[in-house]
Amino acid sequence: MKSMLDLLWKPWWAAARQSLEAMESILLSPQRGVLSLLLLTAGTVVSWFLYVPVHELLHALGCFATGGSVSELNIQARYGGVLLEKIFPFVVAGGSYAGQLTGFDTGGSDLVYLATVAAPYLLTLLGGFWLLTLATTHRSALLFGPAVVLLMAPLLSLAGDYYEMGSIVVSGILGLLGGPPESLKLLRHDDLFALLSAFGQRFPERRALWAAAVTASALMGYTLACLTLAGSRVAAGWFQGPRRQRAWLSPIQSPLSSLLAHLYYRLKVVGEPLPRRGPVILVANHNSALLDPVMLSVASRRPVRFLAKAPLFTDSSLRVLVRAAGSIPVYRQKDDASQIGRNAEMFQAVMVALSEGSILGLFPEGRSHRAPSVQPLRTGAARIALEAFALHHTTFPIIPVGLMVRHQGKFRSPALILRGKPVAWEDLAACGAEDRLAVRRLTDRIHTSLRQVTLELEHWEDRPLVECAEAIWTAEYGGNSDPAAAMRRLRRAARILGELRRQEGPYSDVLRQVEQHRRKLQLLGLQPAHLSMDTRWTAGLRRALRTRHLLGFPAALLAVAGYLLFRIPYGIAGALARLRQPQAAALSSRRVLAGVPVYLLWVVGLCITIGWLWGPWPAAAAALWIPATGLSGLWFRERWQVTLRDLRRFLVMRRRREQVTELKSRQADLAERLKELYQRFPDQSLNL
Repeated sequence: MKSMLDLLWKPWWAAARQSLEAMESILLSPQRGVLSLLLLTAGTVVSWFLYVPVHELLHALGCFATGGSVSELNIQARYGGVLLEKIFPFVVAGGSYAGQLTGFDTGGSDLVYLATVAAPYLLTLLGGFWLLTLATTHRSALLFGPAVVLLMAPLLSLAGDYYEMGSIVVSGILGLLGGPPESLKLLRHDDLFALLSAFGQRFPERRALWAAAVTASALMGYTLACLTLAGSRVAAGWFQGPRRQRAWLSPIQSPLSSLLAHLYYRLKVVGEPLPRRGPVILVANHNSALLDPVMLSVASRRPVRFLAKAPLFTDSSLRVLVRAAGSIPVYRQKDDASQIGRNAEMFQAVMVALSEGSILGLFPEGRSHRAPSVQPLRTGAARIALEAFALHHTTFPIIPVGLMVRHQGKFRSPALILRGKPVAWEDLAACGAEDRLAVRRLTDRIHTSLRQVTLELEHWEDRPLVECAEAIWTAEYGGNSDPAAAMRRLRRAARILGELRRQEGPYSDVLRQVEQHRRKLQLLGLQPAHLSMDTRWTAGLRRALRTRHLLGFPAALLAVAGYLLFRIPYGIAGALARLRQPQAAALSSRRVLAGVPVYLLWVVGLCITIGWLWGPWPAAAAALWIPATGLSGLWFRERWQVTLRDLRRFLVMRRRREQVTELKSRQADLAERLKELYQRFPDQSLNL
C-alpha cells in the first residue's frame, strides 16, 4: 500500500528535483555563465510555443490513428494557427484556448476517445525524463527547455486533458455497474473548472452523487498523470546511450521489490531509514538466493546497484532483470578464470556509481548459503570503500542489513529486514585499499556489524529452543515488542546457549528443561505467552466480537473467490519451481520467477476472455477487480487462520486447566533459572 501511495507523489518530486539539478549544472557551467541563463530562458519559451501546436495536432493524429475523424481544431494565431490552417484543412486559427479540438467523431467508441485525448502525452512518456537526463549530462540549456515543457504538460493539464481521461474511465466503469450511459456522459469535459462553474445547471438532481463522480474522475486523472511521469522515468533508463547500461528498471525497482516481497512474505522492516541522497554501501547476509536482492531493495527504499556474479548476465531467465536493475558484473575464479582481469572494469563501474550518489548492494559472504550464521566475508566491500575515499576524499555510510526468513521456501512465511547502525570506518579511510591491514580491519568491522543484525545460531535446530527461551523471558518479565528488541533478546539467548554447550555446570540442564517445556506447549498448540490468557467466557466473547467482520458473507465471498481465481496459477507456479528439486532457499526464488509471468498471463488471459465475451469495458474492470479480489481473499484467509488458532487455544486452555496451571508454574521456575543465566552471562562477555 505504501508503495502505491509513493507512486502518487514521487514522480512529481523526481521531476522537480531533477529539473533543479539540471538547471544548477547548466547555470554553474564555467564556460558560459550568463549565456547559459539566456539560452535556458529562451529555450524554455521557444519550446513552449512549439509544443502547443504539436500537442494539438497529436490530439488529431490520435483520433485519426484509432479510426475516428476530425473536422475542426482551433489553434490561436500566436501559436502558428494562421500558418497551420493553410497546411491542414481541419485547423482553424483562433479560439478561446491556446488550442482545442472542437470537432471530432469517435464513432461512439470510448477507446478512440481515450486515445484522442491521451496521444500528446506520448511525448512526455518517451521524452520527458530522457531529455532532462541528457540536459544534465551535457549541461545543455537547449535540451533543458523541451524537457521541462514535456514534464510540465501533465501538471498543466490536470484540470484539462487528464480530467477528461479520468472521466472517460470512471463513466465507463459506472456504466458497467448499471449507470445510465447518456447521463454519465455529462461527467466528460475538457475543462474541470468550467464544469464546476456550471455544476448546478449541468447536474440539477442528485448533486452529492455527481460530486462524488466528478471527484473520482479528478482522482483517476491525477493517477494517470502520475503514471505518465513514472513511465517517463522508466523510459529514460531504457533510452540511455548504448555505452551505458540500460537500467530502465531502476526508477520502479524499490516499489516493485516492495510489492513482490510483501506479497510473498509477511514482511516487517525495522531500523533507521537510509539517507535519501548520497552514496551508501549496503552489506547483507545471503541466505535466500535471488530474493535477497529484492529484500535489500525494500530496505533501501531507493534504487540499488548490485554486484552480481558474471554468469547471471548470460543466464536466459535472469539476464534481462539483472541488466535492467543496473547490476555490475563480478568475475570469479570458479566461474571463468580467464575473465578475472575484467574485475578492473567492475571497480571502475563501482566508483562511477558511488560518485553519482548511488546505493551499492553487496553480499560480502560471496555466495548464497544455508548456514545458520554469517560466514567469513570477502574483502571486496572494504576495498571498494577505501578506494572510493581515495578518489573522492569523503566517507559515506556502510550499513549492515539483516535478512531473516522464518521458513525458507514457504509462501507467506514471516520475514524480517533489520537495518543496523553504520559501520565506523573514518579512522581507516585514509589508509587506502593497498593497506592490507586496514582492509582486514574494516572487513572485520563489517562482519561484526552483520552479526549484530542477524540471529547467529550454531545449528538451525537450535532456533525453536532459542525462540522458546526468549518467549518465556518475555512472557514472565515483559519486554519491548519491537522486532529489533526481540532480535537482540534472541541473539543473546543463542549466545548463552552456545556458551552452555561449551561448559559443564549447574545450568546445563536448563536447556533440556526448556526443550521439554517447548514440546509440551507444542502438543497443545500453545506458546509461552498464551499461558496467561484470560479463559473466561466473557473474555472469549470479547475476542470473538473483535473479529466479527471476518465472519460476514462479504468476507467469505472474497476469501473463496480469491482462492478459486488463483488456485490454478498458484499450482502451476509451484510445479514449475519444483521441476529441478531445488533447495529451500532456491525454491522461493524459483517460485517468484515462475509466479510473476504465470500470474500475469493468467490475469491477462481472463481479461481477454471477458473482453471477447462482454466487451472492452468489462475487461478493463476485470483487470482491476481480479487482482483486488485475490489480495483481499488472501488477507481474509490469513485472518481466518489466526482467528481459528486463537479459538482452538481458548478451548484447549479451558478443557485442560490443570495441565495449563502446571505448565504455568513450570514456566515461572524456568524464567527464574533463565534470569540467573542472564546475570551470569552479561552482554559484554557475549560480544553483543
